[in-house]
Amino acid sequence: MTTLQSLLYGDEPPSAAFWAELRKWWASLNDNRGARARLRRAKTPDEVFVSPDYQRGLLPLLKAAGVEMEPKDAARLARAVGVLAHVRTLLAEGHFARQLAPIESGQESVRDPRFKKLLATTDPDDLFLMLRRLVAYLGGTAELRSLVTGASDWTDKTRRAWAIQYYVNRPAKR
Repeated sequence: MTTLQSLLYGDEPPSAAFWAELRKWWASLNDNRGARARLRRAKTPDEVFVSPDYQRGLLPLLKAAGVEMEPKDAARLARAVGVLAHVRTLLAEGHFARQLAPIESGQESVRDPRFKKLLATTDPDDLFLMLRRLVAYLGGTAELRSLVTGASDWTDKTRRAWAIQYYVNRPAKR
């Protein structure tokens, strides 16, 4: 079994297979609107984890690609999958936190408090809801790797990396 950490951050073949299958699965949601709708209706990561669309959809695809996870890692990934079901457009590059950075200095009053609240959260259910709302705020657009990694592995290290991406890319106050 492979750990979620090694899949998210590794450069070994299982990690590449993980990202390729996840991207393929996400693309298949365009043709399977029922699965997307059921995952979008999930109110908690646990509801995503026990859903047939996750248990008999994504996890078997990953297993067929040679990616098998412990149940606790699969449960953490479910949080990301539930958020990913709300994404309509994947960006080829960038970082989700960078997307949240205001483009103009006048937008700071809207985005900064939301981002600070996100950084302060430690509860998985709160994180799930906040990320879903932020995806909606961005019009359903997100960068896959940073969103999935952040949602699955929300640690102090992750929060620090997101803060750097956000604050480094903010416009300077005039």
